[in-house]
Amino acid sequence: MKPRIILALLLILAVTATTLSRPLTRQDETEKITPEEEREAIEFGERFARQLHSVNNLAPLMAEMFVSDYAERLQQQAVTHSITLLGRRAAQQASRDEIKRYYLALNNGVFLGGLLDISHEFSQLKEDDEDDGDLRLAKMLSPELLRLFESDPILAALLEDERRPDAPSAEEPKEQESRTVQPNAEAGEDEGIIQSVEQLRSFTVTLEQSALLMRKQLATLPIRPALWERHEKGANEAVNMEKEREWMNPRLANLRDDFYGYPRETRVICLNVLTYHIDLVKVDGRFKILALEFNFD
Repeated sequence: MKPRIILALLLILAVTATTLSRPLTRQDETEKITPEEEREAIEFGERFARQLHSVNNLAPLMAEMFVSDYAERLQQQAVTHSITLLGRRAAQQASRDEIKRYYLALNNGVFLGGLLDISHEFSQLKEDDEDDGDLRLAKMLSPELLRLFESDPILAALLEDERRPDAPSAEEPKEQESRTVQPNAEAGEDEGIIQSVEQLRSFTVTLEQSALLMRKQLATLPIRPALWERHEKGANEAVNMEKEREWMNPRLANLRDDFYGYPRETRVICLNVLTYHIDLVKVDGRFKILALEFNFD
């Protein structure tokens, strides 16, 4: 399997994750986000970004910055609506902790992969390396990581889908998105390539192993920029963090359907942070994360 194909698999994974798990919301036409909410949301987003970079692991942030019963709500969402790649039948067989462990490993992988990508982008690559996608990816991903991806049956199944004549390419995310089932799919549908708890456990282990390998590789790199430095290469942190705050774009939306156990019309503040779309709710007067998904817009 060539590195370019592996990247295509990861892009398919990311696009599928974004479109399957994004809540159905609508912009509130009668009420706007307040200046105080906007300020608090941006402060929350910056704190989230800095803390995530300090530990390279979402687990500590889940304990502090997510709603206290997030694991239970995630399990409920997985069983009733499905979450990224996980079919509802598998979710019904899995425990709360298994689903949380899987989703944590998946999101850690996306974050660490983003760090690897930007670190190599900032490295002093030769011009011919930059022009050769296979060569650049071979440098970006360690041989151990490539072998791990090649041996995983879930990624192999995604590759088989990618090879279909009618499958969208990695450069066509909009077409992929248009064919993806929305989170309020009919009860008879069971979207998700992971169809058993055994597959879930195996894929979770692959994701956790990949995170270990990516952290190991990141530790050896001479240049390790923060993800907010993607906005303007060479600019100082203050400039890039200001651009990250603009990218956050906090906005008010109301749920159009039950989502993570919260009912329709719940007031939600949506926020872009790094590679994530975050949905915030107020709990005892403070913002907490209700849901977190990939965002590659």
